[in-house]
Amino acid sequence: MPELYSKEVPGTGSATETPTRRFHSTVDHIVDCAPPDIISIYGALLHGQKVRPTFNILGKRDVLGTVSENKEMKQKVDGKMETVTKSWSYFKMSEYKWMNYNETIDFTKDLGAGFLKLGMKKGSRVTIYAPTSREWQLCAMGAFSQSMQI
Repeated sequence: MPELYSKEVPGTGSATETPTRRFHSTVDHIVDCAPPDIISIYGALLHGQKVRPTFNILGKRDVLGTVSENKEMKQKVDGKMETVTKSWSYFKMSEYKWMNYNETIDFTKDLGAGFLKLGMKKGSRVTIYAPTSREWQLCAMGAFSQSMQI
């Protein structure tokens, strides 16, 4: 059976609205701050590793190709229903490739060490010019592992 990540908050939702959902262990309250031992974003990553080292946290899918299809649809044209052909295109994607906490920490520590070898130091600024992705997040965490700014 899959692990339950969220639960419905009792007394929320209606006939026209879905119920509010919260993390399964905090249904009765909102968590508004991190535990006192977490003082940075990288500290939160280290905490996750300590609590659930093999839990998958960063996933990505590769684009395997583009699929194009023609579909016939009914559409009103000049007040009359006609059958028209529409072209649809979408990406064919791979299965998710996951990194767990342990793999993520190892990767970001190595990347952070690479930043140091390039002459950067604590407080240096790292610019990541790329679309938001798993790789972008890994670069950010690599910088955070050495107390660098992004």
